[in-house]
Amino acid sequence: MFLHTAASTLALFAAADASPWRFHADHVLGTSLDMEVVARQPLAARLARQVVLAEIGRLDGLLSGWRRDSGLAALNDADGPLTVSPELYDVLAMATRFRAVTKGAFDERLGEVVRLWQELGSTAEQGPDPATLQAALVLARQPVALDGATRRVTRLAGLTFALDGLAKGYVIDAAMAAARRAVPGLHGLMLDIGGDLRCWGQAPTEAGWRVGVSDPARLREGGGLLDVVRVTDGAVATSGTGERDLPVSGRKLSHLLSPFTGIPLEGVSSATVVAGTAAEADALATALAVMPPTLGIALADGLPRVEASIVAAPGERHVSTGWRGMAVPGPDGGGVTLVQGRAAQTGPGWPSGFELEIQYEVPAIRAARYRKPYVAIWIGDEQGRLVRTLLLLGGRPYWQDSNYVWWRRQGGDAAATVEAISRPTRAPGRYTVTWDGKDDGDRPVRPGRYTVNVEAVRQFGGHDHASTPLILGAEPTEASIPAEGEIGATRLRYGRPR
Repeated sequence: MFLHTAASTLALFAAADASPWRFHADHVLGTSLDMEVVARQPLAARLARQVVLAEIGRLDGLLSGWRRDSGLAALNDADGPLTVSPELYDVLAMATRFRAVTKGAFDERLGEVVRLWQELGSTAEQGPDPATLQAALVLARQPVALDGATRRVTRLAGLTFALDGLAKGYVIDAAMAAARRAVPGLHGLMLDIGGDLRCWGQAPTEAGWRVGVSDPARLREGGGLLDVVRVTDGAVATSGTGERDLPVSGRKLSHLLSPFTGIPLEGVSSATVVAGTAAEADALATALAVMPPTLGIALADGLPRVEASIVAAPGERHVSTGWRGMAVPGPDGGGVTLVQGRAAQTGPGWPSGFELEIQYEVPAIRAARYRKPYVAIWIGDEQGRLVRTLLLLGGRPYWQDSNYVWWRRQGGDAAATVEAISRPTRAPGRYTVTWDGKDDGDRPVRPGRYTVNVEAVRQFGGHDHASTPLILGAEPTEASIPAEGEIGATRLRYGRPR
């Protein structure tokens, strides 16, 4: 009933222009979700968010390798053949195909090998017992039978599946498909779960969906980018060294294990793949991080709609034949570079006397251990780059990166900004902040499309981020951001002060 009512309501606004709406959610598949919806009305954007989160939650219950109540856990625990859900069967069938395409570089049967390394603990002085590790590898190489007619899976007792290199991409694809089916009037959609993402349809800007590829030598927040690539209708995934690496004998070893030796990889720092679906990009990025770079690039060049970039551990870089054709040109080519992560476009400013008034609310939340929230309000441009930080509530250094959506936009300038404009946290109530049309360098910005972002985090509470687009030009306008979680209702008014 709700979907029918929403569809009828959206039809009334067919003449309105499509705008981008951004959402963020924590604790999604063990990481975070960022999504951008291009739609005519906020109702469509919010409905898409609900559908996406519901589909991700449903599939997590079937495919998670971390939940003991998942369908995958039931399969791994089964003593004999088991009939599995259609979704789990699809992922296992995909995994079998990628295992063949990559000649074993992608291997979904390494569950026991992964477990041996994960159980070492941070104080381990050496890897697993060599004989035990070899036995786990032999087990992983045993055949698995998949019966498509009955969805029955038969494997040798003790062989366990590890689907981390594919399941997240499958979930992204399925969540995007669910939103497109359920919400009429969507013009474009981008889903990003922990850095793996898929884009479809109309992007927020005419330049299309642009995706930054991180430099593995500078993985900290605010680090540099190797490239910014343009993706029209496809997916991007990266695999390589990072926060999940294994601490063994006082050093960090890659969490990626060779399916041939069972040993953490050392030859590749990162592999990024652009493909038609997130599942394909996810699986191929995992495989290319395992393969010698020259063989990985040859594989990418031989597959349709696949491009790849591989960074070897010493810093040597390899790219597929069409990779450079996707890269967004730098300033000399008339494009945009996102390496600095901040907007620097200036212009004549908007009409004299105009300002943007933002009425924000610190909501009253009943909680046994209530703490006043840390709040950040900032302005972004069409590409999501930070233009002006308007408000920071909370002046102590330890909280600075808690509002991490804002923190990531600030990069290396965050500490200086906090020192310059942070204020004490505030009690529940309504407050007002204004923007005079200047960037953080006190330079007037051009009229155009901007986003207003509100982010709040509370000790012993939650974290929320919401934003809404605004076209700021010669005409007054108003908008609002609905209350959600730690963020109260926000009202926006652009024009001359009343």
